[in-house]
Amino acid sequence: TYAAHILGRVSKIYKEDWEGEDGYKAKGYNMNAMVGREGLEKSFEEYLHGTDGTRSIETDISGKITNVIEGEAPQPGNNVITTLDLDLQKAAEDSLANTLSAIPGAGGGAAVAMDVNTGEVLAMASYPTIDLTQWNEMYLIWAEDEENTPLLNRAIQGAYQPGSTYKPLTAIAGLEEGVIDENTLIDCKHYYDRFQSRTYKCMGNHGPSDVLRAIQKSCNIFFYETGYLLGGEKEEEWAHKFGFGEKTGIELAGERAGTASGPKNRENMLENNPLLNPWQPGDVITTAIGQCDLAVTPLQLANYTAAIANGGTLYKPTLLKSVKTYDYTQTVKEQEPEVLKTIEVSDKTWDIVHEGMAEVTDDEGTAAATFATYPLKVAGKSGTA
Repeated sequence: TYAAHILGRVSKIYKEDWEGEDGYKAKGYNMNAMVGREGLEKSFEEYLHGTDGTRSIETDISGKITNVIEGEAPQPGNNVITTLDLDLQKAAEDSLANTLSAIPGAGGGAAVAMDVNTGEVLAMASYPTIDLTQWNEMYLIWAEDEENTPLLNRAIQGAYQPGSTYKPLTAIAGLEEGVIDENTLIDCKHYYDRFQSRTYKCMGNHGPSDVLRAIQKSCNIFFYETGYLLGGEKEEEWAHKFGFGEKTGIELAGERAGTASGPKNRENMLENNPLLNPWQPGDVITTAIGQCDLAVTPLQLANYTAAIANGGTLYKPTLLKSVKTYDYTQTVKEQEPEVLKTIEVSDKTWDIVHEGMAEVTDDEGTAAATFATYPLKVAGKSGTA
């Protein structure tokens, strides 16, 4: 019952899939064949589908079989080995279910775990999930459940404001563009009053803070000012460097690209909705703390964090480890890591941001309570939007 949104299902060929240049008829399929309908079953259909065997049968006038002429034996399909760690997948799904089901009105959630040095997805969970073994009986109920949308794979199809998990990106951009350095102090007095028309707030009153303390305490004021000094164009440029506003290319249909917040993106939004406000000076500071027009998928967020962790390599996320022949004697395909982008950032900047994210889980960090008794040292960034 695990990984339902990833594995997908098989079905008989639909009429609309039979005809056309790319239809199953043109590919030599039998009309009654079973094919991948969703998920990896569909994505890896070319590997998984075997070859039908043939056999000629002779009958007499009454239909009685008089002779069987053996033809070609059927050839089983290949075995697709995924990158998923089943124990980790189980832990992710069970944890989401246990946590969210206990919170009234929590709705849904997602979790993604990746190997930061390859882009391999080790776990991808979406809650609420479904039981593929009950597809025929439950499909209409699931499809009509607009409140819980269990058929939605939130990890790749849900786009959300990242909140303060975006602040390390603003820190990197600010350090690399030279608007701040490791010694820059910005005084947090709870309110940010650069704009007379509106007052912006911080969750705390952190006093003079450098970038390390700002990441550790998730200080809005520090990142408001950093974003203001950067400007909207630079914020948007750095968002794209880390893959926001672009599909990752993972082998699952229906992935959303989300949006990278900035003046160019706002122009595109205005074309579809002229009632929106043009880009305002205040928009850049809310973008800097992970709000405004930002919309990212949990997979994009995990991939961005992986790029920070490994020092600037943004990999294409993958669920494919390898493809073996049906008897496992030969390797048909071995998946190699694919680099989407290399983000040019100085070692000094990486060291600062790594240290700041490590302090998030320390005694005084925003995630200290979560990791107080954890046996391994973890770096991270909390976020609420």
